[in-house]
Amino acid sequence: MVSSPIRIAKKALLGTLFGDSSLSIHRGLVNDTTKAVLTLVHGEDQFGYLLWKMHLLYPLVGSFHIKVLPSKADGKYIIHAVTTYQHYLWHMFNDYYNQVVIGQDHGGSDKVKFQKVVRMNVLRRLTPISFALWYMDDGSIYKDSKRSRLKGIRLATYGFDIDENILIQTHLVDCWGIDATVDLRQDGYTYIRLSKNGAERFLELVSPFIHSTMLYKTMLTSQSAKHMYKHTYEEIVCSLQQCGELVRNNQSSMKSKYNEINWSELIRNQLAHSMRLHTT
Repeated sequence: MVSSPIRIAKKALLGTLFGDSSLSIHRGLVNDTTKAVLTLVHGEDQFGYLLWKMHLLYPLVGSFHIKVLPSKADGKYIIHAVTTYQHYLWHMFNDYYNQVVIGQDHGGSDKVKFQKVVRMNVLRRLTPISFALWYMDDGSIYKDSKRSRLKGIRLATYGFDIDENILIQTHLVDCWGIDATVDLRQDGYTYIRLSKNGAERFLELVSPFIHSTMLYKTMLTSQSAKHMYKHTYEEIVCSLQQCGELVRNNQSSMKSKYNEINWSELIRNQLAHSMRLHTT
């Protein structure tokens, strides 16, 4: 069983990079950079999950800088948690991204972008906690018409092409015994669908690592999630003190909507909740 906070963070990072998180390199140093930056993105309703994910990743990537941007939906906010540029993240960037030519500029030079890809050497490194982060970021459960029995699971792998989806599906079947297929949306995008049996097997693997706010994505809505990381209260407080931007930037960035919220108190409550889960 993985027990080191850094090893846990590495496995969690593998999973969330298949989901809502992303890596980028300095645009001005595309040809010679050896560092990359990690960005976690969640809506304001998932702030508790974002904090938990930051706690999980902190031993590996260190502190985060918070950016709060307005969302186009319902006047809400999107929260970006961004690390510093790091050598380790650059190696991860090379595992997850390919350079793609998208045209030419006025001088005739190639214009490029970096696109996430699926590689077997990354899939082989995934563990149940990796799948849990991937699922919490980009998965959904669906039930029968009475909304009471499990019918299956979807992984929103729409950004990957059909060959990459087949690679994921083959890995789930061959390495984890999870009944998975590649399905097609009406708009032509492919994604991974797990059958009832496959979903049951998948949830058996990931349920111990599901954050309490994400239990609606499982059949365990009446139970508390068990968390793998075992930081002491002092270690978590220290990690948040070292990413003090979390408090300062939220207080200054959400002037019109969230001035009444005491972010320090919110974080303390989140930590207390985490510690209660550790001891149950």
